[in-house]
Amino acid sequence: MKNANERILEKIKKCLRLAASSDGNEAATALRQAQALMREHQLDINAVELSDVDSVYAKAGWGQEPPMYFSNLVQLIQFAFGVDAVFHVKRGKTDEVEYIGLGSQAELAAYAHDVLRRQLVRDRSDYLKTLKRFKRANKTRRADLFAEQWVRCVRDTVVAFAQTDEQKQLISRYKKTRYDNLEAANPRTHDYLERDYGAARAGYAAGRDVRLHRAAGYDQRDLLECNV
Repeated sequence: MKNANERILEKIKKCLRLAASSDGNEAATALRQAQALMREHQLDINAVELSDVDSVYAKAGWGQEPPMYFSNLVQLIQFAFGVDAVFHVKRGKTDEVEYIGLGSQAELAAYAHDVLRRQLVRDRSDYLKTLKRFKRANKTRRADLFAEQWVRCVRDTVVAFAQTDEQKQLISRYKKTRYDNLEAANPRTHDYLERDYGAARAGYAAGRDVRLHRAAGYDQRDLLECNV
């Protein structure tokens, strides 16, 4: 059930849509009604327009500089759902990722993030266990390359969600109202050696078992198919 603020915003938006009518009298009446509602509830046009934008948080759980494969996973979610992402650092760790989008996009992006993140962490951990006779740094490097290619393979199966210019502008305005100064993420990278690329092939192969779907009017549980 919608709360009072949501119902008021919907009334104002309906009036604004009617204000675009080709009937001059109808358009003028609708605009006056919208303005009256906005004055009564102390809203400006910016607040009304930005009410379509929502944000949802998803767990990160990495260091302040997340690994490249995690940064790539977040970019995959942005690519697939037409959302923006903000990394939140708390006590020196990248604690959460905030997905920002229109309508239900942010909620679905956060859901997909949680499912894919869990599977990626599990698959990387399983691959790490197969590296028996390696130094710790070499194990980490190979496991990270495995994970990067895992994400790349999943992205290769996904069609981009194309944002309109208007949607991009709304999301950008929303971010400016929330944050004064956002810094670019600085993911942790490795220098890979030629002998590491067996890990890359293994990661890409593991990623083939993941399918990410987007559709309207679906149960969120059907958003992902993980054939493992």
